[in-house]
Amino acid sequence: MCALFGWLDYKGVVSDRLLRKLTQALANAAEERGTDASGIAYVKSGKVTIYKRPKPAHKIRFNAPNGTRAVMGHTRMTTQGNEKFNYNNHPFYGHADVNFAFAHNGVLYNDKELKTEKHLPQTQIETDSYVAVQLLEQQGKLDFGSLKGMAESVQGSFCFTALDENNTLYIVKGSNPMCLLHFAQLGLYIYASTESILKRALQKSGFHKYPFEVLNIEEGTILEIDRYGFLTCSTFEVQESFRFGKWYNWYDELEEEYYSQQEELLLEMCNCYGVTEDDVLLLLDYGYSADEIEEMLCDSNLLLETINAVQSEEIFAHILNKALNNRMVDPSMIFIDGTHIKASANKKKFQKEQVAKAAKVYEEQLRKEVSEEREKLGKKVNDDDDDENKGSSGGGTVEKTVSKTDPDCGMFVKGAHERQFAYEAHTACDKHGFVLGVEVTAGNVSDSAAWDAVYDQVTNSFPEVKFVTMDAGYKTPWIAKKVLEHSRIPILPYTRYKGKKDKFKPWDFIYDAATDSFTCPRGHELRHTTTSKEGKRTYRSSPKICKDCPCRTVCGANESGQRILTTHIWQEYLDLVEHLRKTERGKELYAMRKETIERVFADAKEKHAMRYTHHRGLARFSAWVRLKYAAMNLKKIAIWKWNASNFASYIMIFAPFNDKTPVLVV
Repeated sequence: MCALFGWLDYKGVVSDRLLRKLTQALANAAEERGTDASGIAYVKSGKVTIYKRPKPAHKIRFNAPNGTRAVMGHTRMTTQGNEKFNYNNHPFYGHADVNFAFAHNGVLYNDKELKTEKHLPQTQIETDSYVAVQLLEQQGKLDFGSLKGMAESVQGSFCFTALDENNTLYIVKGSNPMCLLHFAQLGLYIYASTESILKRALQKSGFHKYPFEVLNIEEGTILEIDRYGFLTCSTFEVQESFRFGKWYNWYDELEEEYYSQQEELLLEMCNCYGVTEDDVLLLLDYGYSADEIEEMLCDSNLLLETINAVQSEEIFAHILNKALNNRMVDPSMIFIDGTHIKASANKKKFQKEQVAKAAKVYEEQLRKEVSEEREKLGKKVNDDDDDENKGSSGGGTVEKTVSKTDPDCGMFVKGAHERQFAYEAHTACDKHGFVLGVEVTAGNVSDSAAWDAVYDQVTNSFPEVKFVTMDAGYKTPWIAKKVLEHSRIPILPYTRYKGKKDKFKPWDFIYDAATDSFTCPRGHELRHTTTSKEGKRTYRSSPKICKDCPCRTVCGANESGQRILTTHIWQEYLDLVEHLRKTERGKELYAMRKETIERVFADAKEKHAMRYTHHRGLARFSAWVRLKYAAMNLKKIAIWKWNASNFASYIMIFAPFNDKTPVLVV
């Protein structure tokens, strides 16, 4: 038979890197139930995308794009339909009232009868599972009713999964197994056909460290999980079917034995390729499969870069764990900032290139909220998915200066005039100056664009974070919204008003939430007229009233006598951030920046030669930065232990001289 697997992330707190690692780990582990073909489905820019190949999962790299909120996967052992013809493999594409992807684990033995009885159209797809897709399409809906009708029509052993264009996941549980886990802390659902698949995948991806709840799905249950994590159940009448549990147990044991033998063979032969057993074991422990390592042995450069990257991450994590075990780290408050490091690239050797803009992680959420608001205002809903001028990321193109020496770095304007190629290390530390995480980008990537990666990295490792302190470069509506919705407190500085001094300020206009309007100092109303696709709300006054207003010269009205005021759709989060800034706690924490993250950058550049680098390429530079920060953390641990031991010795020496208060000389 086959295996189903996948996940749904409804909070968006888990990093894209970890989710991609989870997808690959699930697919590799699901091979225990089929290696003939593998595939996944996900939603990209509101459209269902399917990627499948007639290959085992370990020979495919499943890389869903950044911002993916749900993945539905399938590994196949062929029973009907030649897997070499990719159209016979799962997932299948379907269309009812919404577009969806569909996958099946099991065998249906009345598919031919249903095609004749229900007058289903003839297709080239030979797989029995596709009849379920046709039944749903015939009903014209994807909901509990259509799924119930389909499940009660087919005969055989089955468990179905479906993922629609709204990132809603459906599970139809027949006689075949299905295991579902809920990570409430992370806002994540993970599922697979068997418990053994889940155990292996969680261990490989590192999610076994987080608490989770096992959700039991009874036979005859239809489960719906929407993009916000809400779970709804329905039922259908179960028909008798054959079960093959004993055969699967034998198959599981066979696969387990095969992979252990393969790993042992790799360890025996690795010396022939110039690597040690420790290197292979490190890659296996980090999550790489034996087949992936075997392929890397044929590419020495890729293997070396991978080992260096993994070693640097392992060393950094090991030293940081030492500090945590000694209770030196306080992750309740973190400080985030970025610093530029000069690249080893000649700034006179460059070329201009048109590159695709990186898609923002919040783009889909913003588009949905804007569309809902424009619909309420009676405006046309923005739909830019079919724009031919946009890049693959959906954000259009932009001209960038690319170095011929090191294409991975970016042009950075230093000071008022000087330009140079550089990288940027976006760093997070605690109040004691221990580096907790780092994300390296090109020097022309803004702080706010790289913020999600470093924030997710740190908060996934330290869920106990309560305060997040940043400088003005991170004061954006999305950052304020994300931190506050995670029940954490963002600390951001005051930003100077850049408007004209002799005009009315935005805060002179009073907002009324009940009417969604502003009132000017003269008592006239500014009504909400439209919301742009960038999330900017526009409020306009009446030109008939404003043209005769005595305050028109200081109001800032345009030539037609109309005052226009703009706010962001997530403005309330920025307003709350501004309130938090004025609190005593907020002032105290922001003042600590110069003693924490700024001190980290100063030490790194003055004492650890991080003003410039000789390494080229993002992978090598990232490994170099992590090793530098690991050394800084290690030095801090040594200083703490030395101070603690000396303090204890001083107490022992001088305490006898005074029974009441020991004399301490430092």
